[in-house]
Amino acid sequence: MAAFSPYHFHRIFSRLVGKSFARFLRLRRLEWSAMQLLTGNRRILDIALDAQFESQEAFTRAFKRAYGAAPAQFRRHDRVKRMQTPAAILNPLLLCKGEIMQPEIIENASLTLLGLHKSHPEPDFQQALEQWAAFRALCEGAHCAGESSLYGVSLVPAQIRKQGDCAQPFEYMTAVEATDDNTNDAPEGLTRITLPQSRYAVYRYQGPVSGFQSFIMSVWSHYLPASGLQPAQAPQLEVYNQQVQLDSPDNEMAYWVPIV
Repeated sequence: MAAFSPYHFHRIFSRLVGKSFARFLRLRRLEWSAMQLLTGNRRILDIALDAQFESQEAFTRAFKRAYGAAPAQFRRHDRVKRMQTPAAILNPLLLCKGEIMQPEIIENASLTLLGLHKSHPEPDFQQALEQWAAFRALCEGAHCAGESSLYGVSLVPAQIRKQGDCAQPFEYMTAVEATDDNTNDAPEGLTRITLPQSRYAVYRYQGPVSGFQSFIMSVWSHYLPASGLQPAQAPQLEVYNQQVQLDSPDNEMAYWVPIV
């Protein structure tokens, strides 16, 4: 279905998600199990078998490693406040059967950004983290970040992203909103771009940064197609606040898809 050889598929998947496909699938099954525990009264053994674990004992061990509590304890906890989210996976509350995330539609004025622009052979979570680290080091030294939002800009047009064309390099920019002050004092290596006024479908995510790439993949594979919206020929934006922490389950981020 993905039109790749198994080797190439697993290599690209691991680069994009930061985990092997087998581990990703196992964690998704644990998420589904968490949702069953939170919303129903099925026997834990039945949930374990449906999630393709060999026994309730094997399921309990895996679940406790991911969520910090055995399934029975987890079910008794407050249904949301005390739930922990496994790294690099979507919040299980997004996985209710039949539920499709509806985006917020906004009209955004033109936006001028100052940032570090790099070209990568393909989308790569680790390389993106390294680019963010390099950008933030430059900004901290020159005090150019201020308190504005942080932007990750995929300069590959959304139409190409929708088609899944991985033949061309992945152009990515880590940036802040440009002002006269930070532009005048900008360190060497940072560039400005101006995005024209656009209409966006905004998808919101809460969780660790390591799970945001999985969330973006779900936007393209599920949420956007189900919405009937058509992507425009323009860059997409990842929007973070300055307090974002790599592994915090409380991070709030947004993914802006330009639409026609």
